[in-house]
Amino acid sequence: MIITEEYVRHVKNRHKKDLEFICLIPEIINLFDKVSKSIEPNRRTKKTEIFIVFEKKYDNNIVKLVKFRDLFNKSLVLKTIFRKD
Repeated sequence: MIITEEYVRHVKNRHKKDLEFICLIPEIINLFDKVSKSIEPNRRTKKTEIFIVFEKKYDNNIVKLVKFRDLFNKSLVLKTIFRKD
């Protein structure tokens, strides 16, 4: 798993209240409640990208979603983390 500053910045700028949950990524991945695949176009390039989405439900009914981009070199790169409403 790779976490780059670019996507940490994304979380900080767009999901500020969820920034603290980056440290929970190992827990979310290892103890997920649901995992799924998401296929979405890239905003800039318009090319199709494949994501793996891990969901974890906590006692306070907050679901954390961690999206990873699936790279060709068999690595996962953090795309974003946020609360699901």
